[in-house]
Amino acid sequence: MENAASEVITFASLLQTAGVMAGIIGGVFGIITLVINRIWAKRDEKKGKLKQILDNIAEVKQELKDHISADDERYAVMCRTRILRFADELINEPKHLHTQGNFEQCLQDITVYDQYCAEHPKFKNELTLRSAEIIRKVYDECAREHKFL
Repeated sequence: MENAASEVITFASLLQTAGVMAGIIGGVFGIITLVINRIWAKRDEKKGKLKQILDNIAEVKQELKDHISADDERYAVMCRTRILRFADELINEPKHLHTQGNFEQCLQDITVYDQYCAEHPKFKNELTLRSAEIIRKVYDECAREHKFL
């Protein structure tokens, strides 16, 4: 009976040890699960922050594009203003007292303006057609007769 009692005690000890081990293993798995969940939560948090950053970049990119577009249009309008003003000067001043550089700058404005108009069909272009013809005609005349200032 002693043998049986010691076997029961040994078996009970074994069960108790197995229970402790199961508890330890369960605790370890619980800790591992907690760590994995925290890692995933951090990853999702970083993913959310990354999405927010990418959205902000897209917004800034669009704003920059809008500003560039507005600047390009503003520059085209400035070219148009210089073209119209120069043509008016040529019409109102029959001696055409301008340097060759003045003409070349205005011809450059005409090129830039025409290019902008070609790339932006909704932008009004007809405003400088006659003025550009006058400027080119007077330029050719001044070049041919050496009449620049």
